[in-house]
Amino acid sequence: MRKSIVITIILLMVSLVLPAQKKVAVMETKCDANVTEMQKKMVRGGMEVAVANAPGYEGYDRSAFDILMQEQNFQRSGAVDDTQIRKLGQMAGVQYVLVTEASTDGSGFFILAKLLDVETGQFGKVVNTFCNANGMDIYNASNELGGQLFEIRTTTPITPVTPITPVTPVTPVTPVTKYDVNETINGYTLCGWQTSDWENTAVGLTSLKTSIKDWGEVRTGAFLSDGTGIVIQGTNGYSYTGMGDLYSTLKDKIKQYNKDGERISDVTFNSKGHYAIIRDDTGYGTNGLPSEFLDKLKKCNEDDDAILSVSIDNSDNWAYVSDKYFNASNSNDYKVMCDARDKFGRIYCVCLTTKGIVVSCKNGVYFKGVPTKVVENLRSFVKDGYIPKVVKFTDKGTCLITDGEKHYTYFM
Repeated sequence: MRKSIVITIILLMVSLVLPAQKKVAVMETKCDANVTEMQKKMVRGGMEVAVANAPGYEGYDRSAFDILMQEQNFQRSGAVDDTQIRKLGQMAGVQYVLVTEASTDGSGFFILAKLLDVETGQFGKVVNTFCNANGMDIYNASNELGGQLFEIRTTTPITPVTPITPVTPVTPVTPVTKYDVNETINGYTLCGWQTSDWENTAVGLTSLKTSIKDWGEVRTGAFLSDGTGIVIQGTNGYSYTGMGDLYSTLKDKIKQYNKDGERISDVTFNSKGHYAIIRDDTGYGTNGLPSEFLDKLKKCNEDDDAILSVSIDNSDNWAYVSDKYFNASNSNDYKVMCDARDKFGRIYCVCLTTKGIVVSCKNGVYFKGVPTKVVENLRSFVKDGYIPKVVKFTDKGTCLITDGEKHYTYFM
C-alpha cells in the first residue's frame, strides 16, 4: 500500500515538472492553380513530420482539423484571413496554427511557411524556400522549412568523409546565381532568365504599328498572343485592334477617358475580357478583377497613391506597382518583384504572362521566363540610351518597350 502511494506521488511530481506539449494544427496548403494535389500533400506532409519531430510540440489530428474547417465553411483555396485562422485554432484548442503557401512555374517550386500564435493572433517567424517541383524534393524542402520554424534539424546528417585536399585551397563562398542574361549597358543592367524554346513570333499588329509610326511616339499598351492589342499615345490618344464584343466596356472606357481629356496611366486585360484601366494616376475602370486586386486599387485611390503599373494574366494572376507599394497575387511573382527591388531599386513597371514576368526598375530590369525577342529589344533600347520604364510582352514574343514618355521599340 505504502509503495503504491509513493509511486503515485512520484508520477504527480513528474507531471508537474515536465512541460505540457504545445499543440500545432497544420493547415491545408494554399496553392496557385498550377500546384497539383500530390504536391500540395507533399508540402503538408513534410510540415507535419517537422512538427512531430519538434521537442515540446505535438501535431493536432489532421482529419479533425479539416472537418472543423468544413463545419465552419472555411475553404483554404479562398480568402481565409488571419482572424478566421485564429478562430479555427481557438475552436481546435491548439496553441499554434502552421500556415503554408505554395506556387510553381512547372520546374521550380516556392514554399512559404509561418506560425500563428492563437493566443496573440500574431504571426511569429516566417520562412520560405525554393526547390525543384518533383515530389520528394518538395517533401524534403517542406520538412526542412518546418524545422526552421521550430529551430530543429529535420534531415539526417551526412556521414562526414575525409575531404580531398584541393590543389589550391580557397575560402568557401556563397554560390553565385547564374543567369542566362546578366549584363550592364550604359549603366543599366539586364538580368534574368530568357527562353528560346517558345515560338518567338508575334501575331501581326499592323494597325497598331501604323498608329505608332504616325504619332512618332507611344507611352504604354497591352497585348495578347492572339493579336488583340491596345497602344496609348502621350496623354490619352489610343489605337486598338482585334477587340470584339468581349472588350466592349474596355473600349467604351478608353473612348470616354479620351473624350474627357483624362490621362490613361496604364491598361491591362486578359483573354477572359477582364481588365483594369488606370486614369489620372489613381482613378480606375475595371471588369472581372479578383476582389483582392480590386481592393488594392481602391486603397490606392483612397490614399491618393499613384498607380504606376497594372498587369493581369490569362489565369487572373495579378500584380501592380504604385508610388508607395507593390504586390502580386502569386507568391512566386511577388518574390521576383522583391528581388528586383533589392537588386535595382524603385520599381516602375511589372508585366505578367502565364509563363513569364518582367520587372523594370530604376537601375535595371529583372525577368524570368521571357522570350528572347523581348530581351533583344530591351538590349537595343538600353543601348540607345533609354531606361525601359514600361515593358509589355506576350509569351509569343510580342512586346512594346518605352521610356514612359514617347521613346519606344517594339516587336509586333
